[in-house]
Amino acid sequence: MVSNRLVITPFIGPGLVMLAALMNAAFSVNVAANVAANASPDTVQELREFKSADMRERYYQLIDQLRCPKCQNQNLADSDAPIAEDLRNELFMLLDEGYSNKDILDFMVSRYGEFVLYSPPVNTSTAVLWLLPALLLALGIALLVVIIVRNRQPGSAPESTAQLDAQTQARVDAIVARQSQTDSRSDS
Repeated sequence: MVSNRLVITPFIGPGLVMLAALMNAAFSVNVAANVAANASPDTVQELREFKSADMRERYYQLIDQLRCPKCQNQNLADSDAPIAEDLRNELFMLLDEGYSNKDILDFMVSRYGEFVLYSPPVNTSTAVLWLLPALLLALGIALLVVIIVRNRQPGSAPESTAQLDAQTQARVDAIVARQSQTDSRSDS
């Protein structure tokens, strides 16, 4: 009797499995090599050796305080821009050379302007940045108080509404009277 089942000989079955495993391994190695070759320095995390825990803490405080000149809305810690990487390297070198935080911030401001500081100091050129929100808040509160006071004055809102309604009603009556006179003339 002949069977309709497919029979795989022991030699062919393991050979195909072995071939598939080798192809998979070769493909994985090729993909990993391409990813490593095409990885930009921006995608690789920077590894730094700090002389002390204090230096490490100062480094991370400063990269949080300094803004990326390219990104404009990110600090140096969050930015992947090449200029941010350069500034982090510069910052690390300045810390390694023993500069104080004030000296480093002064150096960065002299090189990139006050824009590089995430929280600019209060002075004549940045006064608008610091005072405008407070002025707008005070203006909004004053406007709100004026509106509330006007609405709470006894009889001011109902009288003006009643007077407006009487004037409007008189105009409507006059228009209706004219319209009815015009209609009666056209019907005859």
